[in-house]
Amino acid sequence: MAETLAFFEFVETEIVEMMERWRVHREKTFGPE
Repeated sequence: MAETLAFFEFVETEIVEMMERWRVHREKTFGPE
């Protein structure tokens, strides 16, 4: 159970960071909104 919780906490952090990288990538590729 503790491992499952740790996994979801890890995934949540990764998604937040990935969305920030996507925002930067999208802006470079398509320009500012």
